Order: sequence, then C-alpha cells, then structure tokens
Amino acid sequence: MSSATVLIGVPAGNGWIFGPCVEAVYGTHGHDGPTMAKQASGSMLTHTFNRLVGFARVAAAQGLITHFAMCHNDVVPAENWLRDLLAEYERTDADVLSAVIAIKSFSGQTSTALGDPHDWYDFRRIMTRELGRLPPTFDADDCRRQLDWPRPTDCLLVNTGCWITDMRKPIWSATNPDGTYALRFHTEDRQWLDPHDPEHVLSECAPEDWNFSRDLHRMGAKVYATRAVSTYHAVTQLWGTRPAWGGETDTEAEDFRQQYGRPDLRAHE
Repeated sequence: MSSATVLIGVPAGNGWIFGPCVEAVYGTHGHDGPTMAKQASGSMLTHTFNRLVGFARVAAAQGLITHFAMCHNDVVPAENWLRDLLAEYERTDADVLSAVIAIKSFSGQTSTALGDPHDWYDFRRIMTRELGRLPPTFDADDCRRQLDWPRPTDCLLVNTGCWITDMRKPIWSATNPDGTYALRFHTEDRQWLDPHDPEHVLSECAPEDWNFSRDLHRMGAKVYATRAVSTYHAVTQLWGTRPAWGGETDTEAEDFRQQYGRPDLRAHE
C-alpha cells in the first residue's frame, strides 16, 4: 500500500463537474492509499486554484496529507490515473508532474509547451503528433534532444488540468520578503496598439499554468510532463492525445509576432 495521502483538488469555474471526471476523482483513480477530494468554484480561475492550494498547504502542515493532485472539472484521466501519475512522479523524483492534455480544438495542439523562461508571452505548444518522439515522461532536456525546434534556454510549460506534487517539497514553503508564498497561480495581461492598424488594439494573456511553470523553473524545481496517463478534455466531444492527430507543429505565437511585432518585455526575475 502506498504511503502517500493525496488530496485531489477539483476546480470548477461554473460549479459543474463532467460526470466521468467525478468517477475518476472518487472511484477509478487506482491509488491504494488514503485520498480526499476538495472542490472549489468561482469565476476567477487563479483564485479558485489558489484556494485549493491554500487548503492543501494547511492540510499538509497538519499532517493530514502528503501530496496534492489537481483534476479540472472538464478533464477525464484514464482509469488508475492517480496511481500511475504518482508512480511516475516518484520514479522521476519530480517536484511537479503534469499529464499532457489536448486543447479543445481540431489543431492537435496540447497545452504543454516550451518557452522563454523570462518572457511571459513566449510559447510553442507540443503537438499530439510530436508526443511519440518524446519519452513517455519528459522534461525540457528531453524535448531539446528529441525535437528540432526548442531553444537552449527554453523551459517546459506544463498545464494544470491533471498534475501532482508533494506538498512537503521546499517549493511550497518558500516565501517572499513580505512573507507571502513565492509559489502561487497568477496571470499576466497586456495591450498595445497594432503598429499596422491604428484602429486595432492587440491583447495578450499569459495563462496561470505557464506562469506557474516559469515560476517553478526560476525556483530550480524539477518539472516533468507525461503521456503515461491518458487524458481527455471534454466539452460536447472528447479531445485526446492518442492517437496523434492535427497539425505537425505549432506556430501560433510566431505567426502573431510576424504579423504584429511585439514589445520586447521580459518577465520579472
């Protein structure tokens, strides 16, 4: 029997949870150790995530849990997902391990990417067709070895749809000079006037999962992504990572830069 006691956090922005997700969280996760589940809802995504992480911090401090896993309300991981995720987590000695999830479109893009660790808005997503070129569980170094486009300084940007961490790791107790926790979820946004069209304003958003990944990188954390746990992203249809499908490579951010140009702004150290 596993010694890990896992809290499964389920963020549900509008309060609903997809039926198979409920089954995965409460019934078919496969972990043979103690588990508990906590749901949080609300229209502010990062606040919802942070409330769950805050609950996990307290539970860990009280000795009630050792690990925290998150499963979004619209994500359906395969049977025994928690067992397998935890096994990969322990095998790799990771600080954070995230299951690869396809985004809800016909592009074949996943929400796992690589990007400049100092630029909130820089990214290139890994396609489902590229996953087969990578080990089942991989980090940024594996991507640099197996894919031809990652840059030497790129860090791995993982998603928060299905991930796990050990709350006893130092990353979760690290604080800023003002006493606030160094690791939390946040977004970054900016706007500027389109240099080619004075009647068009450009907007960019750096999502909480990739900001979280960059913060982890700057803290020196070991971050991995895995396809050892199959997932589906659910709306009126299921978006999976097996078999490979969609486009060959992701050029969305580069196309945006080529078309509009971008201010040379960097994330704060």
